[in-house]
Amino acid sequence: MWRTSMVLRTVFAFCLAVLVTSPAFAATDGAPAIEVWKSPTCGCCGKWVEHLEANGFEVKAKNTSPAMLDRIRRQAGIEEKLASCHTGLIDGYAV
Repeated sequence: MWRTSMVLRTVFAFCLAVLVTSPAFAATDGAPAIEVWKSPTCGCCGKWVEHLEANGFEVKAKNTSPAMLDRIRRQAGIEEKLASCHTGLIDGYAV
């Protein structure tokens, strides 16, 4: 369990670093926009949205069912072992 948690944190940090340093952000005016699909009842989903907003992202949070989250993750190519209770979509990338 600990190893999985560390792997997920490393993958998330890498993806966020790639996104923030992406040339796509250089051409945008204002904050980068991210669409967050999340569980309406999960506390960590809300905290992640707050974290993104506090770090300069324009967040479009969308509450949805677990079945829809599974579908979004599959369409984004996120393996089940890397899945979370929330998924961010930004400029063609899934976080």
